[in-house]
Amino acid sequence: MELRCRTGRWDLIAVTETWLTTDILDSELRLPDMELLRRDRPTRGGGVLLYYHNSLQCEQMECLFAASATLWCKLKLTQHDIGLIGLVYRPPSSADSSNETLLQTMSYFSSLNFTHVLIMGNFNCPKLSNMATSCMPFER
Repeated sequence: MELRCRTGRWDLIAVTETWLTTDILDSELRLPDMELLRRDRPTRGGGVLLYYHNSLQCEQMECLFAASATLWCKLKLTQHDIGLIGLVYRPPSSADSSNETLLQTMSYFSSLNFTHVLIMGNFNCPKLSNMATSCMPFER
């Protein structure tokens, strides 16, 4: 990734399944001209990391009930446009209750009247087809 950053300009780079722990310092993860936000998973595996170009104004947002493997930030686009960026890692073995938490988290942040919303990541949704335009709902 460092070579890619040196040979081109990237505004955002999202990484899922980082497997990072608090033993790994932010300084060990630095990329040229990029700042980073991260959310490590308390257990083995997972985790998310968002790099953003240092010319951007990006601020991490917190939510008391947010799904643990998600990272949310607001990004100032113009004087009047503020974007929401959500980065998600959903483990493939997630229980239905964690699906509900993720949906609540997404609904909460989406309700905050951002002018643009980008939610990305590894959702590990077995009922979602890459070819379909719809999917089966989560079972409750």
